[in-house]
Amino acid sequence: MSEPSLPHGQATPSYDALANGAVETGVEESLARITRLAAQALGMPMAWFALAGAGGHRLQSCFGGTPSAAFPPAGLVADAIGPDGVTVVMPAVLDALGVRFCAGVSVPGPDGKRAGTLCVLDAEPRALDDSGRAMLADFAVLLERELAAAALRRQAARQQDKETAARALFDHLPEGVMMLDESGVILACNAVAETMYAATRHGLVGRNSNDFVGEDPARLRASLEAGKTDQLQAIARRVDGSVFPAEFSIKLLQTSGTYRYSLAVRDISARRAEERKAQAAEARRRKYFVTATHELRTPMASVLGFSELLLKHDFERDERIDIIGVIHRQATRLVKLINEMLDLARIDSGCKEEFDLRPQDAGALLQQTVTGLDGLHASSRIRMTVAPALPQVRADSVKLQQALTNILSNAIKYSAADSAIQVDVFETEAAGGPMIGFRVTDQGIGMTAEQQARIFEPFYRAHSDQDTAGTGLGMTIFKEIVDLHGGVVRIDSRPGAGTEVLLLLPAVAAAH
Repeated sequence: MSEPSLPHGQATPSYDALANGAVETGVEESLARITRLAAQALGMPMAWFALAGAGGHRLQSCFGGTPSAAFPPAGLVADAIGPDGVTVVMPAVLDALGVRFCAGVSVPGPDGKRAGTLCVLDAEPRALDDSGRAMLADFAVLLERELAAAALRRQAARQQDKETAARALFDHLPEGVMMLDESGVILACNAVAETMYAATRHGLVGRNSNDFVGEDPARLRASLEAGKTDQLQAIARRVDGSVFPAEFSIKLLQTSGTYRYSLAVRDISARRAEERKAQAAEARRRKYFVTATHELRTPMASVLGFSELLLKHDFERDERIDIIGVIHRQATRLVKLINEMLDLARIDSGCKEEFDLRPQDAGALLQQTVTGLDGLHASSRIRMTVAPALPQVRADSVKLQQALTNILSNAIKYSAADSAIQVDVFETEAAGGPMIGFRVTDQGIGMTAEQQARIFEPFYRAHSDQDTAGTGLGMTIFKEIVDLHGGVVRIDSRPGAGTEVLLLLPAVAAAH
């Protein structure tokens, strides 16, 4: 006879828990086992179980032979199922399939609707008594429970996936987040909050949030009672007792009649540091403006005063030339002062993006700088020693030459005309990495410790009593340029023993 079945692989789950994918291997084996036991318990040579889907019934499991291209129409059996849930069908259409007996029972789903049909079959006519009907119904209950269990497992797995995704999102938020109960006790928190408060895994759960507000926890409590606040700033306290500035945002959540609070915490240490930096820069600019006004007034007064003398009086040629020379020198100083003030203003604004930082040959940069000093008629005094096989230095060529020019000019101005100035370029380790060092050593008048402490202040001149030109901005500009290169400056000087200025800049890592 023809064996009632569908080809393998065509079975589809029937209701929501199984409708979105193939039946799991474990469930498939359980359904096949129950189908086989039903046939054996009722003494039938064949049994099948079909799931009801949108396109009709599809065979899920079959016992009693190798599945072929057809099986008794499940819909026909299902339509004939009686009030007791069991039907015995022996229509002529089954005879054509070689089936003389077929008894079916409906298998309900969680919603009470039919999930499928269990049938037992025989090639010979036979009867099914009340005991057999009850037994067939019991096997249908087993199938119902197995399908329900599979649906629950699917639902639990989907819920677990949702919770895992939500937790991953929760942990990857850029700010610390805590869930609090009505009294402020922490019920849950993300990994960012644990890191922020230097706590171990789950080290915050169960503790009161007031323990982590180091400044006026009553403010936080008042916000909790109000239900919501934005950008409440306070000092937060870590588990180890250290503190940091934080910004809190609190929102009231009401679920199932229970009040909960979502507390977002942002570490604003970087923001506060930027604010302090901006405030310091503003204070520095104000002081700089006041000092600059005074520094500009002096050469301007000279230019105005001596030019008025020329306008009001007739001088001898030599006297007139002397006065014009004074005006020229003061005007030159004024222009230089304005240019350096503009340079310093641009650098002080922190415009590092304006620096063209790229790998540079340190020895070549030094040579170009010294060549540019020919106008001082002192480049012959400079002795250069450049270590061989130096790695490149990461620098802005123009700005670094400006910085080197400033320290070399000082070495020339504040040392005897017949003394040598030594410049060494070498590689060293500092600040945790390879650095290129520029060391300038003169035999000049040197500085006291007090003068060294103020050497980078705008308009400060350590030797203002000396008859040397200068604006007092050269070393300030030098230091700002070095800072924006990520470099380090060290000065060693003693009165009458000369000065050594050491400039260290990051070296470019060698390519492997």
